[in-house]
This record gives sequence, C-alpha cells and structure tokens, in this order.
Amino acid sequence: MNNKAILLLCMLLFTSLITGCISSDSDTDTTPAPTTSAPTTTAPPETTQAPTTTQAPTTTSPPTTSPPAFQGMDHAWPMARHGPSSDAQTGMDLPASPSLAWSNTLLADTPVVEYGNVYAFVRVLGDERIFSLSCFDLEDGSLVWSTPITGRHRTCRFTVPRPWATARCSSYARAPKRSTLPLTMP
Repeated sequence: MNNKAILLLCMLLFTSLITGCISSDSDTDTTPAPTTSAPTTTAPPETTQAPTTTQAPTTTSPPTTSPPAFQGMDHAWPMARHGPSSDAQTGMDLPASPSLAWSNTLLADTPVVEYGNVYAFVRVLGDERIFSLSCFDLEDGSLVWSTPITGRHRTCRFTVPRPWATARCSSYARAPKRSTLPLTMP
C-alpha cells in the first residue's frame, strides 16, 4: 500500500468516528436514530418570571439608652447630670421658692454631691481644730462616714464618682473631666 492509500484510510476512519457512523462497545446510547424527519418549527420563547423575593422580617434593635441615674438625684440635685457645657443649666423646672431640706454648719468648703451623698471637708471648732473628710446623706443630712485629716497644710484629695456637681451658696458647677478634687482650708 502506498502512503496515499494509508492516509486516505486514516482520514475515513477519523471522519466516521467523528460523525458517529461507527459505534464502539463502550457506547451506552441506546436511543435509535429517528427514521422520519420531523418538521422544524420554532417555539415561542418562554417568558420567565423573575423569582419573587420575600423581604426578610426587619428586626428593630432596642434603642440605646444611657444607664439609669440615681433615682432621687435629679430632684435632689438638678445639676448632677445636666449642663454638658458646664454652664450651670438644668433642663428641669425648679420650684419658684425651693425649700431647705437640711443644713450643716460643719461644712468648711465646697461640697461635692453625687449618687445621693454629699462629700465635704469639715472643720469642727472647739478647744482644738479638727478637720475631716465626711460623707453626708443627701436626703436628710445624716453623717454616713468621716475620716480625720492630719497634716500641716490640711489639704484633702479624694476621688468621687463622675460626673459630679458642686455647690457654693447659690452657684452650681459641674466638672465631668476631673476625678480628684483638692479641698483646702483657707
């Protein structure tokens, strides 16, 4: 056989394999080929609807609130949590003529009022001078605790919860960025 015949045979074999005229044992297709030609018609395009989406139920997160303040603080001491610019303002209506809840002649310097307590530098005059850091109940003025202060300069430094309010006569102030308050006897 010449080279042209071998080449022609290879091409026929290759062509028949591609077109499917020769089947092999490994073919599993048992569908017979159609014997009659079916008329070809184009079917109208199917209209597909977009899948409907259901919205997930919206859950609302609970509103963020500030931690609860001391229950009687706003009424007993309206400046404790008001006046963010430290301008001595309050958002609550105060009575036209407030009544005096209690007084103490022992208070020597500006008291610090917070969480239902009054923290103050106290002097007691008598045979000798006694100085102390004392804590009084805001509602009735009763002494909660007292610590004597000794030293030549009689200076007291103590820490109170923040924010805190101070009062001197009829003026009020708030110092939210300070955690220690120096109280010095004049």
